[in-house]
Amino acid sequence: MRHRRSSSSFLRSAVAVATLAATALVAPIVPSDAAPSPVASATRTVPLTGIDARADAAAVRAAGPDVTVAAVSTAVPVGRSSVVGVSWDDPAGPTHSDVTDVRVRTRDSGRWSAWEELGVNEGHGPDDGTAEAGSARAGSDPLIVSGADDVQVQVATSSGRVPPKLELDLIDPGASAADRESILPRATGAGVRPAIRTRADWGADESIAGTPEYGRVDIGFVHHTAGSNSYSSGDVPGIIRGIYAYHVKTLGWKDIGYNFLVDKWGRMWEGRAGGMDKPVVGAHTRGYNARSFAMSVLGSYNTTTVPTAVEDAYTSLFAWKLSLSLVDPMGTTTLTDSDGYPTKVFRNVSGHRDFADADKSTECPGDSLYNRIDTLRPRMRAAQGAMFYRPSLNRTAWDYGATGGATISAAVSKALTWRLEVRSVCRDTPVTTRTGTSTSTALSATWDGRIGSAPAPPGRYTLTLTATSGTTATGTATPWRTTVTVGDAVGAPPGYCPPRVGGADRFAVAAAASREANASTTNVVIANGQDAAMGDALVSAPLARTKDAVLLLTNAAGLPTATRAEITRRGARTAYVVGGEGSVSQTVVDQLRSLGVVTVQRFGGRDRYGVAAEVARAVAPLGAPDVFVASGKQDAMADGLVTSGPATALRRPILLTPPTTMAAATSAALTELGVRRTVVPGGPGSVSDEVLAQLPSPTRLGGASRYAVSVAVAQWATRSGVQGSDVLASSGSQTALADALSGGQLGRQLFYVRSAGVPAEVATELDGRANLSRVTVMGGEASVPLLVAGRLQQSVLE
Repeated sequence: MRHRRSSSSFLRSAVAVATLAATALVAPIVPSDAAPSPVASATRTVPLTGIDARADAAAVRAAGPDVTVAAVSTAVPVGRSSVVGVSWDDPAGPTHSDVTDVRVRTRDSGRWSAWEELGVNEGHGPDDGTAEAGSARAGSDPLIVSGADDVQVQVATSSGRVPPKLELDLIDPGASAADRESILPRATGAGVRPAIRTRADWGADESIAGTPEYGRVDIGFVHHTAGSNSYSSGDVPGIIRGIYAYHVKTLGWKDIGYNFLVDKWGRMWEGRAGGMDKPVVGAHTRGYNARSFAMSVLGSYNTTTVPTAVEDAYTSLFAWKLSLSLVDPMGTTTLTDSDGYPTKVFRNVSGHRDFADADKSTECPGDSLYNRIDTLRPRMRAAQGAMFYRPSLNRTAWDYGATGGATISAAVSKALTWRLEVRSVCRDTPVTTRTGTSTSTALSATWDGRIGSAPAPPGRYTLTLTATSGTTATGTATPWRTTVTVGDAVGAPPGYCPPRVGGADRFAVAAAASREANASTTNVVIANGQDAAMGDALVSAPLARTKDAVLLLTNAAGLPTATRAEITRRGARTAYVVGGEGSVSQTVVDQLRSLGVVTVQRFGGRDRYGVAAEVARAVAPLGAPDVFVASGKQDAMADGLVTSGPATALRRPILLTPPTTMAAATSAALTELGVRRTVVPGGPGSVSDEVLAQLPSPTRLGGASRYAVSVAVAQWATRSGVQGSDVLASSGSQTALADALSGGQLGRQLFYVRSAGVPAEVATELDGRANLSRVTVMGGEASVPLLVAGRLQQSVLE
């Protein structure tokens, strides 16, 4: 197929890849004068079935002798349409079309324009193999026709046949009061985010947009849309809506293809959704979208002189956008595309035509604009101000005590004064800082891996590089962050982060806790780990200790993957199931047997109170003068869970009671076990005073909150002989209590913390323990964030 150079530019989407986006100074986004609102567009389609008998002979001859014309329309009224395009179905896919040429001309006040060739298969549209490509329809580039009276289209194909469902698409963008706003000042101020109008400002109908994907930004592509340059300022929102509707509704893309657009007055507009400061994958330069962004100027710039305002807009937008990814506008990048296009070395600011090869070409962004790019690149670099470009790290990990540390190397825009802050991921303040100066071309910043005179303890550290060259907004470089790891070694001191028992989910956390409790036993206790069935699991940890077993969690209907894997790893032979079949089904029992478990014993009951009583008899077959009695109320489980560790350490049963009445099963168990003393966690809201009065010699361990209760239980445990130097911490959130549940089998005191920080009463208790040697966090970073864990570790270190 022949590929002609086109005067337009178009769009596509690509697979997202991971990226690190740095922060930058920003300026406010320009608001609209009138309140904008979403505007729905309408598409009018005109079928093209061949050469219309009403088309004049000149329209047919205009294609030239070497082109096989398949379809020519008659003059079609434009009406309120702002954008037109031609689309068709192609079994071979949009990138392998039989269509070779699409030409359009417009009539205004009785005079026809010259024929303009629209791009076909010239680097636009979603990447092959992506979900977006799977729904895409073949089509030409769109053409701006604002102000025209009529449009006529001519389509040529290599076969001479009309492709299926060939049609002329005319987009009426609708209207909004916000379209008629005055021209606002264009962006000024280098090194900051320029003034950019939002999607809301041009009336984007967000109901038709798809989910954005993210890649990285290494290159910025310069485009033009082609079409009329005679639009008014009030036409612009409608033109953008028209392009948006053509891309989404006609061609089947997920969103408008460009990341940004700019009009001839230099006003910049947000394009594809997903965040202007984020590396949103667009649909503008086929094969290279996942590592680039693009801005397109509305109109055609083949011969038209580029307005100064447009040049200024490209300068400020590209300077800012590239600075977020620490990219030098004067540099180059090697890209490998995803559509079979060649691996190419691009200038970091390139014209759309630079993507092309001999078979796939385009005139975009027009000769006039393309010829200005060499002039714009140094202006973009100057606008960025203080910058270091694409820093690299010579090493990301070493063991405690090893020499060398890590060195960051980067090119720079000018001589800079730099600062390198080193933070533990569990501290919000630097543990050490290094400073220095660069040359005018290069920077080298080294952390020697030491804090003061000593090697940094094991753990993860964030290195943040900043630099300045003055006091203006552009005198501060965009920061760059990376992470290094100091590995553990014999004789290494504790790090800034505490040890953590974590996992992908609550079942994996329980499996990890079981390995810490007893890595080799072939006995397991199986309890339901879901929130609604937590009462059975709450009483299970003392049973595990009594049976020389570990506690694992399950779903009612089947064993989770992590639990199955742990049972298999252990070669478990005996399982103690806690709860009736509504809590742990017969299917689970069958699965246990299929994994090699020989003996299964179930501890059931009519309800959670009966189950707790059965478990208590197994924990203390000879009787128990001392037991814990916790609330069986669902939203009061947190109080009972903190007794699980001490109960396990002391080998004492845990019974449950309703908040306001004594359960018959609990009363019977108290008598049968010969209980003389009871410990009750929680206040009257968990276990009422009326119930407390029915218990043998009760001791209430209450507090104003579950956090205070955890402290009260821990203090009691210390007085009762449970060691308090090696403790646990877990989230007190209702949705994360399963982590505390899993920690009970370790037989340690447990303290609740918040996701926002360590409660004052917990911090006071831990800080005051002179013998505190370790706090182990139960659960992942989503439950107990790193900075919260770091505050817990401070109690150990300081």
